[in-house]
Amino acid sequence: MRTTLHTSLSILFLCLSTFAGISKTLPSNNTFTDCRMVVNGVNFTVNPLIELYHTVEVISGTPLVNFIELDYKQKIITNFAPYKSHPLFAYLQRNALYGKLFDSIDAPIWAMLHMTNNFEWRKDIDVPEAKNPALDSLRILLKDFVKKSNYVQFFNSNMDFYKISLATLPITCQTLMRSIVC
Repeated sequence: MRTTLHTSLSILFLCLSTFAGISKTLPSNNTFTDCRMVVNGVNFTVNPLIELYHTVEVISGTPLVNFIELDYKQKIITNFAPYKSHPLFAYLQRNALYGKLFDSIDAPIWAMLHMTNNFEWRKDIDVPEAKNPALDSLRILLKDFVKKSNYVQFFNSNMDFYKISLATLPITCQTLMRSIVC
């Protein structure tokens, strides 16, 4: 009995230590779960707004977005198919993400980082995007899409996938660092 208990506790400790550094706060129904990992003092997070932007690109059929057929991509397509008629997608048909709304490939990510998780423009930094009526309209439509499609629940339900992605970061970073020749 003592050996079984000791073995069970050892397995539990091993499982917990595997995800050491990955924090998760229990969400309410309308709050994004915080998913982060700290490696050598550097925070790596899965940003719900950037994931939302990826979701919008997938649903919109943006070419070359996640061309690998992951189960996660299929979950996005299946889960949000009923919301393709949301005004957000008609807006994006009239205002191309690249070329009209954004002038570079990283501009959408910067815009997402300038919003809070409640889709308000951040007040703690200068937010040039807030002065652009087209981007503010996009922000408002994203906020409405999140509410109507229950995107928060979708994001939170994929926490295991995000944790696995974060857990592989140290290995990926080490491999990349070894391949960089200065």
